[in-house]
Amino acid sequence: MNRLADVAIAGSALLLASPALAIAALAVKLEDGGPVLYRQTRVGRNGADFELLKLRTMVVGAETMGAGLSVNRGDPRITRAGRAGP
Repeated sequence: MNRLADVAIAGSALLLASPALAIAALAVKLEDGGPVLYRQTRVGRNGADFELLKLRTMVVGAETMGAGLSVNRGDPRITRAGRAGP
Protein backbone atom coordinates (compact mmCIF):
# COMPACT_ATOMS: atom_id res chain seq x y z
CA MET A 1 0.00 0.00 0.00
CA ASN A 2 2.82 2.46 0.79
CA ARG A 3 4.47 1.85 -2.59
CA LEU A 4 1.19 2.60 -4.35
CA ALA A 5 0.79 5.85 -2.42
CA ASP A 6 4.40 6.85 -3.20
CA VAL A 7 3.90 6.26 -6.92
CA ALA A 8 0.57 8.09 -6.96
CA ILE A 9 1.94 11.14 -5.10
CA ALA A 10 5.14 11.28 -7.20
CA GLY A 11 3.14 10.93 -10.43
CA SER A 12 0.76 13.70 -9.39
CA ALA A 13 3.67 15.98 -8.44
CA LEU A 14 5.33 15.31 -11.79
CA LEU A 15 2.12 16.19 -13.65
CA LEU A 16 1.83 19.44 -11.71
CA ALA A 17 5.49 20.34 -12.27
CA SER A 18 5.62 19.35 -15.96
CA PRO A 19 4.57 22.76 -17.37
CA ALA A 20 7.34 24.52 -15.40
CA LEU A 21 9.86 21.86 -16.43
CA ALA A 22 8.85 22.24 -20.08
CA ILE A 23 9.29 26.03 -19.93
CA ALA A 24 12.70 25.63 -18.27
CA ALA A 25 13.80 23.07 -20.88
CA LEU A 26 12.68 25.37 -23.68
CA ALA A 27 14.60 28.29 -22.14
CA VAL A 28 17.77 26.18 -21.95
CA LYS A 29 17.39 25.01 -25.55
CA LEU A 30 16.68 28.50 -26.91
CA GLU A 31 19.65 29.98 -25.02
CA ASP A 32 22.37 28.40 -27.16
CA GLY A 33 20.87 25.41 -28.95
CA GLY A 34 22.91 22.96 -26.87
CA PRO A 35 21.61 19.93 -25.01
CA VAL A 36 18.88 20.48 -22.43
CA LEU A 37 20.11 17.85 -19.99
CA TYR A 38 23.47 17.69 -18.23
CA ARG A 39 24.73 14.15 -17.59
CA GLN A 40 27.28 13.36 -14.88
CA THR A 41 28.49 10.17 -13.22
CA ARG A 42 28.51 10.29 -9.42
CA VAL A 43 29.30 7.82 -6.67
CA GLY A 44 26.30 6.57 -4.72
CA ARG A 45 25.48 4.07 -2.02
CA ASN A 46 28.17 1.45 -1.38
CA GLY A 47 30.46 3.15 -3.89
CA ALA A 48 28.26 2.28 -6.87
CA ASP A 49 28.39 4.76 -9.76
CA PHE A 50 25.13 6.19 -11.07
CA GLU A 51 24.28 8.66 -13.80
CA LEU A 52 22.72 11.96 -12.78
CA LEU A 53 20.58 13.94 -15.23
CA LYS A 54 19.54 17.54 -14.61
CA LEU A 55 18.65 20.64 -16.57
CA ARG A 56 21.78 22.33 -17.87
CA THR A 57 22.44 25.75 -16.29
CA MET A 58 26.00 26.31 -17.56
CA VAL A 59 27.60 26.51 -20.98
CA VAL A 60 28.49 23.25 -22.70
CA GLY A 61 31.90 22.02 -21.50
CA ALA A 62 31.93 24.27 -18.42
CA GLU A 63 33.69 21.63 -16.30
CA THR A 64 36.81 22.00 -18.47
CA MET A 65 36.84 25.83 -18.34
CA GLY A 66 37.63 28.39 -15.67
CA ALA A 67 37.29 27.06 -12.12
CA GLY A 68 36.45 23.53 -13.31
CA LEU A 69 33.82 21.93 -11.09
CA SER A 70 33.83 24.88 -8.66
CA VAL A 71 31.20 27.53 -9.22
CA ASN A 72 31.37 31.02 -7.78
CA ARG A 73 28.68 33.67 -7.61
CA GLY A 74 28.63 35.57 -10.90
CA ASP A 75 30.51 32.82 -12.75
CA PRO A 76 30.47 33.77 -16.47
CA ARG A 77 29.88 30.12 -17.45
CA ILE A 78 26.35 30.26 -16.00
CA THR A 79 23.74 30.80 -18.71
CA ARG A 80 20.94 33.35 -18.50
CA ALA A 81 18.49 30.48 -17.99
CA GLY A 82 20.71 29.21 -15.16
CA ARG A 83 20.77 32.60 -13.46
CA ALA A 84 16.97 32.81 -13.60
CA GLY A 85 16.57 29.82 -11.28
CA PRO A 86 16.58 29.84 -7.47
